[in-house]
Amino acid sequence: MNFILISSEIIFLVYLFLIGLIVGSFLNTLIYRLPLITGLVDRTDKFKKFNLLFPKSHCDNCSFLIPFYHNIPVFSFIFLRGKCYECGSNISISYPVVEVLTGLVFFWFAKHIEPSYELSFFYFLTCSLIVIAFIDL
Repeated sequence: MNFILISSEIIFLVYLFLIGLIVGSFLNTLIYRLPLITGLVDRTDKFKKFNLLFPKSHCDNCSFLIPFYHNIPVFSFIFLRGKCYECGSNISISYPVVEVLTGLVFFWFAKHIEPSYELSFFYFLTCSLIVIAFIDL
């Protein structure tokens, strides 16, 4: 019986880590696009319309639109060896770092804090701090 409880807890923690990777991928979108949208950084891309939804994920160097199967958190970075599929330019290491960091935060909170409204607040606050910190970097 104890084995079933332990294995279900491990599955739950792995699931939350994977959710954290996905949330981290969205945080990368915020980190990249918020300074551009607000005008803190000058845009040098070819896209006229720019917000959180448009354009789709693309290479900063060649503007190649990244297909969904090359946009899987962390795994795509490893599979592509940190380079754009189209032009071969380097992909910033900050993308997988943010994804793994967010996954670890989700994992740690799930391990150490009981599910509650406060936990949701901690997730939101921590994600906001990650975005602010990486924009600042």
